[in-house]
Amino acid sequence: MKNIPHPRLLMIFTAVLLFGVLIITAYNIQAAEPAPTITTVDTGNVGLGTSLAVNSAGEIVIAYFDAGNLALKLAVCEDKLCNSPDIETVDNNGPVGAMPSIVINDENRPIISYVDIANDNLKIAVCDDPTCTNATLRVVDANPNVGLYSDVVLDDSGLPIISYYDALNSQLKLAYCNTIYNAQPQTW
Repeated sequence: MKNIPHPRLLMIFTAVLLFGVLIITAYNIQAAEPAPTITTVDTGNVGLGTSLAVNSAGEIVIAYFDAGNLALKLAVCEDKLCNSPDIETVDNNGPVGAMPSIVINDENRPIISYVDIANDNLKIAVCDDPTCTNATLRVVDANPNVGLYSDVVLDDSGLPIISYYDALNSQLKLAYCNTIYNAQPQTW
């Protein structure tokens, strides 16, 4: 049987004669991995809280909080390095957009859950197109101190389901949307 070395693994052996005892030590050294390519997608006080998805065209779609403008933004990257992203402001009605979570529906439209900081509640944005030049915005849960750490997915009918934290009552909540534009919170 012949050992074929792994292409990224290098073995180094050392032999030392110590007090009449031969000590052989083997070291596994990983070959250097290529460094990741890092691209600046947007500038300013942006990116505090991000969520990303890949649409059916293979484009990276990033929802994020723009702390400088207190708004929810969306970047759609046409290439994997995101060299020239299409950036849209999704919601700028007061300080909004913290802790976003994004999912892409079958029509390639982003759906984003996020915190409305001004009103302390959970909102959802349903984009009208893949780059979100316009979006329908709805309050999902208007109770105070809700919407933190939200996560949004789609059910098999394409309707949003959002899990989130109710900080006032220390509860995990779930909002199952009856239509693509509204939701009814349930306490778990």
